[in-house]
Amino acid sequence: LYVGKVASIVGDLPLESYTREHARQVRDKLLEDGLTVSSTRRNLNGINAVINHAIKEFALSGVTNHFKGLLT
Repeated sequence: LYVGKVASIVGDLPLESYTREHARQVRDKLLEDGLTVSSTRRNLNGINAVINHAIKEFALSGVTNHFKGLLT
C-alpha cells in the first residue's frame, strides 16, 4: 500500500535513488489530494517504517531514509 503510493507519485525507483525532494513531493501530493495533516503523517510514518525495515532487512547501510523526520 505505502510503496504503491510512493511509486505512483514519484515513480518506482531503487530505494537508494529516492531523495528528500521525492519525499516532499509525496507529502505535498497527499495533502493536495485532500488528506488531513493527521492522515498524511500516518501515511508518511508507514512509508518511513517500510523503508527502515528494508534498510535493516537487506543490510542497506549506505541507504538514507529521506522520509525520516519529514515535517507536515
